[in-house]
Amino acid sequence: MKKILLCLLCVPLLAWADESPAPETGHSKMVRLVQRIRVADDFSYDREVDSEYKVFTEQGARQEGRIPVSYSKAFSEMEVVLAETIKADGRHIPVPPSGIARQSGSLGLYTQKDLEIINLALPDFAAGDSAHMILRSRNKPLFPGSFSFAYAPKQTLVQDSTEIQLDVPAKLALQLDVVGFKKVQDEVVDGRHKLSWRFNQAVAETTETQQTDARISQPHVWISSFASWDAMAAMYRELYLPQATVTPEIEALAKELTAGAESDRDKARRLYDWVRKNIRYIAIYAGLEGWVPHPASQVLADRFGDCKDHAVLLNTLLKVVGIEAVPVLIQADLVNYRLPGVAAPQQFFNHMISYLPGMDLYLDSTSVSTEFGRLPDGDQGKEVLRAGLARAVGTTPASQAENRQSKRTSKILINADGSASVTTTLWFSGDFLGWYEQFRQSIGKGKENTWAAQQLGAQKKRGRASLKWLPETNGWRGMVITQTVENYLPDGEIGLLDFGHVYVGTASIFPVLDLFESRSRKSSFNCMAMDVSDTVEITLPDNLKLLRLPRSQKLSSDVARLQVEYADKGGRYTMQRSFHWEPDRAGSCQASDWDAWQQSMRQMRSAAKSAVLAYERN
Repeated sequence: MKKILLCLLCVPLLAWADESPAPETGHSKMVRLVQRIRVADDFSYDREVDSEYKVFTEQGARQEGRIPVSYSKAFSEMEVVLAETIKADGRHIPVPPSGIARQSGSLGLYTQKDLEIINLALPDFAAGDSAHMILRSRNKPLFPGSFSFAYAPKQTLVQDSTEIQLDVPAKLALQLDVVGFKKVQDEVVDGRHKLSWRFNQAVAETTETQQTDARISQPHVWISSFASWDAMAAMYRELYLPQATVTPEIEALAKELTAGAESDRDKARRLYDWVRKNIRYIAIYAGLEGWVPHPASQVLADRFGDCKDHAVLLNTLLKVVGIEAVPVLIQADLVNYRLPGVAAPQQFFNHMISYLPGMDLYLDSTSVSTEFGRLPDGDQGKEVLRAGLARAVGTTPASQAENRQSKRTSKILINADGSASVTTTLWFSGDFLGWYEQFRQSIGKGKENTWAAQQLGAQKKRGRASLKWLPETNGWRGMVITQTVENYLPDGEIGLLDFGHVYVGTASIFPVLDLFESRSRKSSFNCMAMDVSDTVEITLPDNLKLLRLPRSQKLSSDVARLQVEYADKGGRYTMQRSFHWEPDRAGSCQASDWDAWQQSMRQMRSAAKSAVLAYERN
């Protein structure tokens, strides 16, 4: 998958109790979590989080013994009212001054000038103890004239008692989406609307393989003063437009790059290619800059920016040549595909791309290795917010098998002493090219053979190995891996040989087939399309006798086709396998789909897993 550089940072308070990484299921539980939120007439709000978190194991204590509390100084004033360890015997040990450290200015790939992180080290924290903390913050609204809130309890934790208490002006109209919580208060008192919800979970849930859209289906509380996503998009557009001003420098560049272009599509291609290849990804921002781009003129002058900056520069260049382009807020990942019914922007966007309405075309100019007209995997099949269109919510194109193809060929020549020569050739096209280009970059120029040798060692083999890149052919790009292996065959009179490759890259069929191994499924799952063909030829020496060659099979269903053919060519044994997987879905399939497809997909999995040749030594 093409790695996406994400840039939208949800800047309100990140409380440790519900936002920090949780230990594995069984190490801890949430004893109590109460969030109290009071919204003022100007949409500013006070928030108090009172939480107690108990760990049962030393692993849980190690993982949760340091609590990071992060917030934006541009939006919030933070006070740590209380932070303490509650020992198993009931003693309370406050976090001492020496256990409090502050840092600011960055978070991973990003430089957020107003970011503040308070690190709290819990004293004498061990299995059986609890962490108790009270945080208070005074916050500005994320967007002017609006209020929104989003919370979802961790399903991998037992939750004894979780409560959300909301106090807002009675005149403030709210959109609510509450799932899995019990309403315990809903009344208007002295001009204030007071609502509260409670949640508990006695058994921790486990996450299913390749689970998608959990935030939609699992318990949550989403609140927004926006009447709709269209309303939020209209507001966002007003913040965005001043940054997309055409300057003489932008106008000159756009005209220079598109001189002689024969169509609008050609113009768009040229401008897109220039931005993705010439604007480096560097994210530096403060305050609302986490959501609103820098001016396009500044991005052009700096020659760097984050995803929003890439998008605003591309859109402004397109405007010069008469092509409409609007900013698109999107969640770029392989997990979240749908937007909720309530326009609560926190947690639902982390990236910005461009949309050209006249061509019905989405472009991600942050993705250096994604060619014009395509999208990285994490952008495909997503419900998105298009700021500037009357119907703001749209859906990016879903993956298609014809655009995600891979061809792999391996020749394995085994010698009488058990050594072997192995050559594997891999070809990729379409959307897989993004992965291919990033793979090349990750290895580094001149380090191909080092990588190949490491692969050989990882397979517990001795010998020599090399990697060579192949010239592009008709839009396909490839590589060839060559191995000379001293200990290819294990000891023993009888053995098995896998009709497999030394490396398959991004297009393995088994993550898809293995989805259907379980007995049941409750959640939606990732179902990106692919079309993969494999050819393997194994040549045995005279001192090895074939005992069993798998049978050929041809299986199909409404969403997949698998064909496997085996042949005995007198000492040379071949497998030709093709797998075509193309659910008619946006990228996320439902549990009901799994039920309908399970039987046929299990048969295909069994057929694919049986690609094993049995032999004995003469």
